[in-house]
Amino acid sequence: MAKYSTSWTSLTMTATADTTTFGNSVFCAIGSNAATAMGVVSEVYIGGEAASASTPATIVVARDSTNGATPSATGVRTALTTAMGLAPTTAPTGFTQATTNPQRSATAHLLHLSFNAYGGIVRWVASPDQFLTVATATAPNSEISISAITAATAPVTSGHFLYEIL
Repeated sequence: MAKYSTSWTSLTMTATADTTTFGNSVFCAIGSNAATAMGVVSEVYIGGEAASASTPATIVVARDSTNGATPSATGVRTALTTAMGLAPTTAPTGFTQATTNPQRSATAHLLHLSFNAYGGIVRWVASPDQFLTVATATAPNSEISISAITAATAPVTSGHFLYEIL
């Protein structure tokens, strides 16, 4: 089984309303992109990079009601975390922009991770029976994104998803 990290750096998460198409580079998403593969997310980490002042950030991890079309890896890195791991025939997709960007579901919010982006961090680790999963190639179960839902100032963040493809 292949284990992966999808990470992003210095992403400005502009607040976006539910069911509104994300702008480029204001979110990070992962998707299974296959009818037979399932991704099991075990950790979500986000760190603030605000330059000089307290910056409250309301971040949500949610399923996407509309998938991104033709995702681009610009601004994101996906790497095997198991040195001897074998990538499945359908590799995971991590992205911050696409030809048509995804839309966050209004009803499938999975985690709310509010924190102060002026040096603050937030880390969610799954308990043994509470993993987040992505499966199939059809919304809403095929993509999970992390993005700002409301904020006084758009937080600059870095972070990662850790997950396994089964």
